Amino acid sequence: MNSTSPITAVVSTTPTPTASQTARATSTTTPSLKATPSAIPTHSLDQLRDKLPSAPLAYGFVVLEMPESVGWHDMITVTIFTGPGADCMIYYFGTSGLSHATGLEPQIADENGICSWTWQQATILGKTRGEPFQASIKIFAGGTAEEFYLTVK
Repeated sequence: MNSTSPITAVVSTTPTPTASQTARATSTTTPSLKATPSAIPTHSLDQLRDKLPSAPLAYGFVVLEMPESVGWHDMITVTIFTGPGADCMIYYFGTSGLSHATGLEPQIADENGICSWTWQQATILGKTRGEPFQASIKIFAGGTAEEFYLTVK
């Protein structure tokens, strides 16, 4: 079952991730940021505009699109709003730990301040569709970090 209702949250405005967050999130991979355009969000920017803050962000980010739950093999899209040109990284800890799925690469926010990632939730051997699993998503953007959870069912 796939939930299409997004979670909208304003991220805490901690200036930088803590050492434990950074170490945990980067301990198995060291991505290098490159100026690649952000992936196209599932919804057009016009459809997400009502979720944008009324004033530009000085730092931090706002989640515009993120599912609360996904099914095995479903596509997952997360879209955030931050400052234009901000470094954006996402880490997905799914059924097999830290995911290296295509679509989770670091990005640079576009001229509208949008970063968006889309990837597929995999099924691992030994897991059945009847066993829900809590996955986590860690996002680093605009000088802040936040962790979110979703259910894989």
